[in-house]
Amino acid sequence: MRLALKLLGSLALVTVLALGLAALADQRRQKDLLALDAEVETRLAVTLRAVVDKVCELAGPESAKSIIATVDKSLPARSVRWLGVDEIPRVPGQDLPATVRAHMATGEPVWVHFPNDAGTLMRYMYIPVAHGGVPLGAIEVSESMARRQAWVWRTQAQTAAVGLGVLLLAGTLAAVLGTRLVGRPVAALAESVRALGEGHFVRPAIGHRNDELGALANELSTLSDRLAARERLRHDDRLRTIGQLASGVAHELGTPLSVIAVRARLIASGEASGAETTANAAAIIDQAERMTALIRQLLDYSRRGTGHATDVDLGQAGLRTVEMLEPIARSRGVSLVVAADDATAVHADDAQLQQVLTNLVLNAIQAMPAGGRVEIRAGRGAAAPPGTPGPSAERCWVRVADEGPGIAPEDLARIFEPFYTTKTAGDGTGLGLAVAQAIVEEHGGWIDVASQPGRGATFTVYLPPAAAARERLAS
Repeated sequence: MRLALKLLGSLALVTVLALGLAALADQRRQKDLLALDAEVETRLAVTLRAVVDKVCELAGPESAKSIIATVDKSLPARSVRWLGVDEIPRVPGQDLPATVRAHMATGEPVWVHFPNDAGTLMRYMYIPVAHGGVPLGAIEVSESMARRQAWVWRTQAQTAAVGLGVLLLAGTLAAVLGTRLVGRPVAALAESVRALGEGHFVRPAIGHRNDELGALANELSTLSDRLAARERLRHDDRLRTIGQLASGVAHELGTPLSVIAVRARLIASGEASGAETTANAAAIIDQAERMTALIRQLLDYSRRGTGHATDVDLGQAGLRTVEMLEPIARSRGVSLVVAADDATAVHADDAQLQQVLTNLVLNAIQAMPAGGRVEIRAGRGAAAPPGTPGPSAERCWVRVADEGPGIAPEDLARIFEPFYTTKTAGDGTGLGLAVAQAIVEEHGGWIDVASQPGRGATFTVYLPPAAAARERLAS
């Protein structure tokens, strides 16, 4: 609605300004007409003075006065009369008699404007008359300016009325059309953006529109579809990883279940009594808690992320990843080692960060079928994205290094492509690294990979520190 008010208000303002300029142009034309009238009447004055001079020369001043009286009767819109030298009136702010006497020699008319006794503004023209070098008086031609003033006021009133009408029309359009054409669609678009921010991928409900808002709605719909597809891809990759984890956890649960079965059997048969019963019960509880912790880790990992970023320590995230993947690593003869420096906190979605580390560590484990060592190390230092000019910035990083066969040069450039994999059938779909890269980029970071055939591979995740990430989100 505010956008509609701004647009229509701007249109109304432009219209009012245009009307104002038109009114100024009308006033300018009126002044030009007045100037043209003055020029015409000046020529008339020159002609009239010449006639009066000739009549005075042939028949005397009295005959000239009679001619002026005849002229007065023939001009209904003007008053023309003969004034003696002493009859020329005085006006405020000007010595009119002296001015008229000063023009006697040239005969140039004198123009003045002042109200008459009734208060009506009048325009007076005084034509000096002299005969034989002797001043005889002046011919006064007067005209009321009431009609001209009324026309000016009427024009200004019409302009003001049209301007007010435009403003009222703009307000009505803003209230009616603005709400329907702009207000409601913009509110729907804003609701769609809020939903996207909360992780709900919905299309804007504004219908089909062939305008800018429709184009924006189409772009938001495309964005929503892409984000939904990416989220499904991440969740599918997470579930695929769960399948791999489940096989290792199933073996890991075998030992606690055996312990629980033996201890429970001793208690049920009565072979254990007294303190032995208490010890067996404590062992059952301990093994049950161990299994519960393993299952909880799987359930937490399989859930969709909340989409809420918090401060996460990269070293602690690495430890949680090792605890979850330890059964798989042990079954393949792989040892997991975690090391971390201080001040490695980042501002990220904990579940998504856990998914990135899980993918990288699982890839490292699968790259060493004969066993080996995977090191997860977190730290902090200056770094810049590869191929990007400019100074380095402070970054937190977590590095996953394995002792596998490494990555071939022809595969290194394609490892982040979706569905590209060098693993055997059943070991992977080629989505893990693509999903991990998308997650890291959304958090303002990047993944760097270094590998040489026969010397293992190292994946390093760079993320902005927590304080810098919060500043980026706030801006």
